Amino acid sequence: MNKRYWWILAVYLIIQITSSLGVFCVMVMKQFRPVSDQQANVIISNWSIGIFIIGAFIVLLLLRNAPSTTYIDRQPKMAWTKSIWFIIGGVFVAFITQAITSTITAIINGGLEQSENTANLMGVLFENPLFIVLIVFVAPFLEEIIFRKVIFGALTNKMPVASAALVSAVIFAVIHFDFSYLLVYTAMGLVFAYFYYKTKRIYVSYAIHMLMNAVVALAGSLQN
Repeated sequence: MNKRYWWILAVYLIIQITSSLGVFCVMVMKQFRPVSDQQANVIISNWSIGIFIIGAFIVLLLLRNAPSTTYIDRQPKMAWTKSIWFIIGGVFVAFITQAITSTITAIINGGLEQSENTANLMGVLFENPLFIVLIVFVAPFLEEIIFRKVIFGALTNKMPVASAALVSAVIFAVIHFDFSYLLVYTAMGLVFAYFYYKTKRIYVSYAIHMLMNAVVALAGSLQN
């Protein structure tokens, strides 16, 4: 795998650790000064926004002029005019896939409950509207680069595309730490991988991911 891709993985790991470190520091701070839970959540979310934006900027720098070392990178890209239609269609496919897998999950679990990960994000968004930047723009960008361009792309050099898509999708699902919704996140990872592979443009899967998150965030805001 391209050395820059290893650096990108390292940056993503550092982002996750540093973001968690912010939570720990705020929890310690609460022991020494009166801070409400809402204030603490705002501080933590602002810290995460800053860390993720810095991380995304570093990833963008690492991607500049990076050599094409994965099977997908070496394939011709779909024309942008055609890719736009794949973005539009991809959003519909993603929501249909989400609805089907959510229904299956509800049957397995004996009831339909909101994803714990989604519920937590909506709770933070309600307390800090600026968190929308992370949910809609920054997190989907980093996740598409990490799980589709880097991991899925690298795996296509070692195994069939379908197998690479499944492995990367499972990793994508596990990293959300919402195991009751593992099937849903895996299915979404497969959808994003498919549209990336089909168009050979990472910004197509990013646009689909971003639009999905935007709709979910909007719906959650309206409910609150």
